Amino acid sequence: MYAWASATFWGLLDPSLVIPAVLLAGVPLLWTRWARSGRWITTAGALAMLAVASSPLAGFLTVTLEERFPAPAALPEQVTGIILLGGSIDLSLSDARGIPVANHSANRFVRFADLAQRYPTARLVFTGAGNAGGAPGARSEAEHSLELLRIIGVDLSRVEVESRATNTWDNAVLARQLVDPGPDEVWLLVTSAWHMPRAMGCFQKVGWDVVPMPSGFTSSGPGGWSLGFAPGARLVALSRAAHEWVGLAVYRLLGRTDRFFPAPAPV
Repeated sequence: MYAWASATFWGLLDPSLVIPAVLLAGVPLLWTRWARSGRWITTAGALAMLAVASSPLAGFLTVTLEERFPAPAALPEQVTGIILLGGSIDLSLSDARGIPVANHSANRFVRFADLAQRYPTARLVFTGAGNAGGAPGARSEAEHSLELLRIIGVDLSRVEVESRATNTWDNAVLARQLVDPGPDEVWLLVTSAWHMPRAMGCFQKVGWDVVPMPSGFTSSGPGGWSLGFAPGARLVALSRAAHEWVGLAVYRLLGRTDRFFPAPAPV
């Protein structure tokens, strides 16, 4: 129910859907007796598209997310375990092609594999949906993810799988139940840099002090935004960043984080 409500709610807010819809909705009206309304609607959509395509808004929102939880300057000497959050598999393409197909978050796998090699005795945990609503008999996200990890050289005998989580909150709650971490254990958390604030907020909420290991950066860092004209790229970037900011607000309202924009614990 939550997944359906979340998808529906976001569909009404997603800039990559709303702005083109507004722009296109006004065009047919230009050829009717409601032409004046059509001009206003079309103009509003065009101005919104121009603002997104030429302003640094998407870059600013993205950089703010990606810089919130930087990786430590030096990696810990001893690590108890490494957690990889799901969400990096394109299920429809994977099912259609019969092989795992990663989406725009694929760098999570690379980061995880690198850390697994650096810490050969660390526990490895993958948390993601065992079945995300695919066709009967279709492989789950967890199965595709494990196959992709095998392909890039991760020893699957080391990987513990939590396959019930369907969102970031579930990742934190169910992974903690699986691992039962001790107070002095060091655990690394791998997810996309733009998703790290919401993920860290959830892990903080369940009382698990993990170390952020962001991956898959989509910005060049502070000051990594500029004026220009790139409607496609900036609309996609705005959609991704807006999804996270809306997610942060919803998670705070649901009590899944302690603050709207989670922050690193004071040193």
